[in-house]
Amino acid sequence: MKQAIMSVLAAFMLIQPVAAQNGPPPVTAVAAPTEAGAIPLYGKDTPGNAATENWGRMPGGILMVRNVSRPTLTPVLPAKGKANGAAVIVAPGGAFMGLAIDHEGWQVARALAKRGYAAFVLKYRLVQTPADGREAGAFMGQMLMKEIGRPMEGDLLKQSHAPADARAAIAWVRAHSARWKIDAARVGIIGFSAGAMTARRVALDAPAAERPDFVGYIYGPQDGEAVPADAPPLFNAIAMDDDLFPTKGFAIAESWKAAERAVEVHAYQKGGHGFGLGSPNLSNGLLINQAGTRILVPSGAVFPEQSIILSVFGEDGMPRFHAPKLFMGAASIGPQGLMQADPVLVAAERRLVDRAQEIVVLADSTKFQAPSGNVVCGLEEIDIIITDHGISKQTRALIESVGVRLICVDHTSPSRI
Repeated sequence: MKQAIMSVLAAFMLIQPVAAQNGPPPVTAVAAPTEAGAIPLYGKDTPGNAATENWGRMPGGILMVRNVSRPTLTPVLPAKGKANGAAVIVAPGGAFMGLAIDHEGWQVARALAKRGYAAFVLKYRLVQTPADGREAGAFMGQMLMKEIGRPMEGDLLKQSHAPADARAAIAWVRAHSARWKIDAARVGIIGFSAGAMTARRVALDAPAAERPDFVGYIYGPQDGEAVPADAPPLFNAIAMDDDLFPTKGFAIAESWKAAERAVEVHAYQKGGHGFGLGSPNLSNGLLINQAGTRILVPSGAVFPEQSIILSVFGEDGMPRFHAPKLFMGAASIGPQGLMQADPVLVAAERRLVDRAQEIVVLADSTKFQAPSGNVVCGLEEIDIIITDHGISKQTRALIESVGVRLICVDHTSPSRI
């Protein structure tokens, strides 16, 4: 029981797997950083005082802040010419008693800005804790003990001003959309842990006109609840070994699905709670987008250059896979059959060919001019080839002689199949 309690407490204290077993990890007090561009959330009516805040660094240099009473919104904008017109409110986590303001806030905002999103880090008001770090640790542990197993119904969420501040942040960004060159109909929110709970409450409880246009729900509780028929799309990500919020069968995603609303679930095999933008060498870090990285999954290895998963154990990757139709491209096609240049791709496509009832190949006529490469399958294994009228009479005769149905289509642009 003690280990479970400390797991919850350590998870709040920015959730590192090596957290101390006999108490919260030590926090080194630091001066409040300069928050350039921070905007008081309610303008001249913004409550609180920044002087109440307690800033500290966790082991590993993770920055956290407690006792936030003055909510702010800090814009992190894409480079000139890179903006896509969408905006995202970023809500860090921390059990409503602290904020992982860098790990789940500023770092996330910078990553979004690189991808063209106007990001706004929400420093929302927190449940107040003792100023002394040691006393605060004991207080937070006691509060978290009451939340185990029912975080969406707990007192911390009920006491929190976070949902109200998140609603205000969405309204503020929409009201100032022209200033930031933002589409007011593309303002979403992404939240982590307690920030995810905040995003969920705004998505479900706010009047329709005040809800976000999309929601990133990152390692939030998976408990289900009623979802309105006009709820925004939900992206739900969590690690399967999350010790703070066990998956519980992804009930919240099922609730979204039952309401016939768009929902997507990414469940990572490992990552624990609080992985932020991702853990090194784990799939939750979205490493598939990084060249030279190899990801191992139960079905095999991910080859990002070819966008395929290939098992090193022969048939083990897809023993029961079957498809009525397989649509394929080709590097080239000749008397020997369909060819690809990459032997890894050949191996993967060969397995698919063996499991498909009908093979349909789409290739423009240039693919027949200089056939070379590694053979995926013979011509006689192909059922249909779709190409353009640039194919030669000799090639047409060859294809039809082996019983392949040939379909030639008109093309009016230089695009290639």
